[in-house]
Amino acid sequence: MTKTPTILEQFRSFYAQNSFNDLEHAVDYFMVFGGLNEPIDIEVDLFDLIEEHILDEYTHLNNKIANITNRDGFNNALLSGIATGDGRFHSVYKKARTTQNEAEEVLEELCD
Repeated sequence: MTKTPTILEQFRSFYAQNSFNDLEHAVDYFMVFGGLNEPIDIEVDLFDLIEEHILDEYTHLNNKIANITNRDGFNNALLSGIATGDGRFHSVYKKARTTQNEAEEVLEELCD
């Protein structure tokens, strides 16, 4: 069974791969591009990189997410609730119009 790297391990890899000189700069870019798994040009403004790597690639990224979630509207609602929420689980359940138990089961499946 493959062990999923911790956030700290992912950050260390991202930091080394992109040769940051400033920890704060690295954290800002990691929050957006930590899962990209490819080098980014850290000299380019963060918003320009978001446009290039996320907005311009929206269709491709959306299809990848749809494949992971089996194109299930409930799964997508949970992920959207997490992405746009205020950090509280209650808000996620409310946005997805579900209960805590239902959401936790689906999130566990998605994490697996």
